Parts: sequence; structure tokens; C-alpha cells
Amino acid sequence: MSTMKDKINYGEKDLLSKDQINEAFEPKNMKQRVTIFLDADIVDYFKQKAKLEGNKYQTLINNHLRKATYNQYEDESLLFQLEAMKEKINFLFNQLNIDQKPIEKKVQKSQRQTRKKASGES
Repeated sequence: MSTMKDKINYGEKDLLSKDQINEAFEPKNMKQRVTIFLDADIVDYFKQKAKLEGNKYQTLINNHLRKATYNQYEDESLLFQLEAMKEKINFLFNQLNIDQKPIEKKVQKSQRQTRKKASGES
């Protein structure tokens, strides 16, 4: 007499590949429940936008936060790169015995002008 176990064929094929399993457990794909207080108009905006796009509003908020976060990292990365370049330039100037003071004055003047333009001053 055969039992139910004898009739069931247990396959060896995984439903997900190892790459898919690894990707599913990457930090960016792990969700964490949080409680957060947001302004009502912000929540309404995302709910309306989600409804138009056929998405969930929480997903839209997450996407906007992710974009803002990575933009900040990119900005920080650029600043880091600029500082590294500045150090290399200073090193080269020192090696070539070039006086940096006239160049520094021009850079400071340019920075002041840029700040004035950004603030709307004449």
C-alpha cells in the first residue's frame, strides 16, 4: 500500500535563484515599520499623487526620502573630492615653489561674488 509521501514528488528546484534571495535581503530591500508624524498637507500630497500613479503613498514617501538621501551623499562625495583635489594642488604648488596668495585672493573674491549672486544682492 502506497502512502501520500510516496506519491508527492519533492523537486530540487529552488523557487528563487541565489542572486534573487541575496537581493531580497540587501538593506535597501528590507523594510522597517516606523511611526512618524508628518504634516497633513504632506500626507495628502503623497496620497493624491499615489492615487494618480496607482501606487501606495508610503512607497512614494520612501522613494522621495531615498532620492534625498542619495543626493546628499553625492553632494558630500563631491565636497570630499574637491577637498582632495585642493590638497593635491596645494602639494604641487609647494613642490614648485609657487606663491598661492594671489590665487587664494582671486578664489575668495570669486566665492564672495557667488554668494552675493545667490543671496540676490547686487
